[in-house]
Amino acid sequence: MSTHSEKNNLERMNKDLHMTIEHTLKELTNEIIAWAAFADRHNPNDVKLDTDLANTEYLELLNTIETDVKKHIKININNFDFSTYYSTEDSINSFLTAFLSESENREFVNIILNHKKNTFLFMAAATILYREASLLAFANSHYYVAMRLHNLCKRLHSQMEFANLQFMENFKQELSRRNRKPNDVRWKGRVEKLRRKYLELDERRRNEMGNDISIKKVATWIHQYHNKEDLEFETIRDHLSKARKGVFTNK
Repeated sequence: MSTHSEKNNLERMNKDLHMTIEHTLKELTNEIIAWAAFADRHNPNDVKLDTDLANTEYLELLNTIETDVKKHIKININNFDFSTYYSTEDSINSFLTAFLSESENREFVNIILNHKKNTFLFMAAATILYREASLLAFANSHYYVAMRLHNLCKRLHSQMEFANLQFMENFKQELSRRNRKPNDVRWKGRVEKLRRKYLELDERRRNEMGNDISIKKVATWIHQYHNKEDLEFETIRDHLSKARKGVFTNK
């Protein structure tokens, strides 16, 4: 769509209340819902909404759920009573409950339960369900019901974003913790080997220069001539100081 056409549509919608409400109810697209539920905030490919999701499996899954919701609305359309506000709200709530019921819609529930991220998927599916229900109310001129359902959509969307952030942070911390254990073991061995090497060099230098030579001078000599690890002078001096005290590992 050209920029000119977009501007014309926005101008027209801005002055058309009916069109504005319909556009608002459709704002939470499957792409936006999928991003809120599944995107990795630490992945640069997933940071912006205008980029493709790193895994399109989730979007395809949400599209399938949307199709299922619309199919059930069509099948049950005669069960809705749009005569009053209360009858509309009651019949839509009954439909929502039935759709999420394992006994009523086992195929849908199995998709949710079998998915490895079922908590986020359930919230995403519920958001789609409320969105389509709000559009159903809107199509039957029950605008207040439609907006109430839309507000539930927005709440679910916000909860997904927050839950996803917490999940990703906790997940990355757990990965970091698991990786740190073997790294700590490897580093512990390296530290001991390094300090014993420095102690040998220290004894050699003291034999050459005298026992009163300072740690600073020995560390400078090691830094200049025996520093394959390319460590900073302060690090070498710290290791040497601890080696002289017989401390070969970090507790």
